[in-house]
Amino acid sequence: MKDYGYQQVLIVTDPFLMKSGLVEKVTRVFLHNKIKSHFFIDAKLVSSLEIVK
Repeated sequence: MKDYGYQQVLIVTDPFLMKSGLVEKVTRVFLHNKIKSHFFIDAKLVSSLEIVK
């Protein structure tokens, strides 16, 4: 990732994924590559068939 010149990332997630530990696993990869992580954890799951139509 560092080869592409990335310096920081924005991770958009919901509270469930944050608590599950999945975001932490991803963040470790960024940290290992010296890439800063910023979080937006108030994403709402929108899974309505009406939206797709």
